[in-house]
Amino acid sequence: KIEESLNESLKYHGYDNKVSSDKVRQGIGYSLVDYANLVYDFIDNEDERINLVHDADIFRNKIISEKGSDTYPNFKETFINLSKNYKTGIVSNCGANTIETLVDVLHIDNYVTDFIAASKCNMTKAEAIKKIAEDNNAKKYIYIGDTILDKKSSELAGADFIHAAYGFGKIDNVKFSIKELNELPSVIKKMESL
Repeated sequence: KIEESLNESLKYHGYDNKVSSDKVRQGIGYSLVDYANLVYDFIDNEDERINLVHDADIFRNKIISEKGSDTYPNFKETFINLSKNYKTGIVSNCGANTIETLVDVLHIDNYVTDFIAASKCNMTKAEAIKKIAEDNNAKKYIYIGDTILDKKSSELAGADFIHAAYGFGKIDNVKFSIKELNELPSVIKKMESL
């Protein structure tokens, strides 16, 4: 859906270029500006790149609303399971209203305590992780991510980190890792016992 929306934005603005899947994958987890500069690197003007990404967000939310969204196996079940014992939150660098759209379309609103789109709020991912923890009075918190930026952001925010090895990024030297989403509750329990 990301690639489709980025290319829809280009088409809407009269560009013949297309963004490749590789470029989309390379930029996962980047800030809005860095992402715009990467995926639309063939456009000279940075403001135009950023504008295109903003419009791509609108296209993506429309696509998700109309077609739904793919998730990893056991996605909803894991949220339901975790919400029984923990506050759960979503922190992402995704665009405006994407988290809200996904929460609604995937019917997980009863299982998500809070969420922040860092780029929308003009903050770093580390600041967003810290804010969501503070807003929910979390003294101990864990961030689950799949990129090195996620790991660094969690460290800066004072969060423990679990690497989602099924995702987009390879990370060396992680203490906790999951290969499937449904492993998450047991890994969290293990972390609590240490």
